[in-house]
Amino acid sequence: MKLVLKRRHVQTLLEKARLAHPLEACALLFGRKEGEQVIVEDVVPVENRNESPTSFSVDAELFYKIYKRMESEGKDYVGIFHSHPAPAYPSAVDEEAMRFWPDLVWLIYSTSQRGLQAFVFDGADVRRLELVIS
Repeated sequence: MKLVLKRRHVQTLLEKARLAHPLEACALLFGRKEGEQVIVEDVVPVENRNESPTSFSVDAELFYKIYKRMESEGKDYVGIFHSHPAPAYPSAVDEEAMRFWPDLVWLIYSTSQRGLQAFVFDGADVRRLELVIS
C-alpha cells in the first residue's frame, strides 16, 4: 500500500511541525483511495487541543465541520498527521487509537530525527506504507 502526497503537502506539514515545536502538531488528510494507493488531495492543519509535546487531539466540532466541508467536495477522510519528538513510529497510545480507525493512514513526522513515515492498522497489525511524494 502507498501514500501519495504532493510536495506542497509535505512542506505544509513540516512547516506546521516546525511552528508547533516543541508541541505535537496535527493535521487532517483528505483525498481518495484507489486500489492500493491512498491519494492525499487536501491537508488541513488543525490545532493540537492538548497543547502537549507528547500527545494530540483535535476539537470534535472543528473536525466535524472540516469533515462535512470535504465530504461536500467529494473527498474522503483518509488520514491524520502528527509530529513526534521521538522517532517517526506510532507510540503505544497511537497504536491503540489506530485500532478504532482501521485503514486510516497515520502520517508521523519525527522532529528529532526529521523523518516522515506513514502507517496503517490493517485489522491485525500496524504496517508501514510506502511514501510517494510528487
